[in-house]
Amino acid sequence: VFPEPSWVRWDAYAELCALGYPTEVIVCRCRPKMERIASLSIAGASSAAWGVRQLFVSSPAGIDLAIVDRGQAAEEPYEPAMSPNSASAATLPPASLPPFLQVHMRT
Repeated sequence: VFPEPSWVRWDAYAELCALGYPTEVIVCRCRPKMERIASLSIAGASSAAWGVRQLFVSSPAGIDLAIVDRGQAAEEPYEPAMSPNSASAATLPPASLPPFLQVHMRT
């Protein structure tokens, strides 16, 4: 059970969500059940936006980037539906989600 967050951001596939709190951002996998996969210590996070397996978090200190990596088992690069190489408009979620890799970029 999670306490009520200040904000929530879902990825495009409703597979991952980010829960914003005053001192941290919790990243959860939502399928098949909701479970915490990472806790990011980002104080004052005010907003976030998902890219493909990328979470951009805005705080007074700058912008942090957290990446969900498919790990070593990835077979092929994932191509979003809007990619010029995509054959159809339907999108599928990445093959598997964690492990979680955190990278910080401050601007």
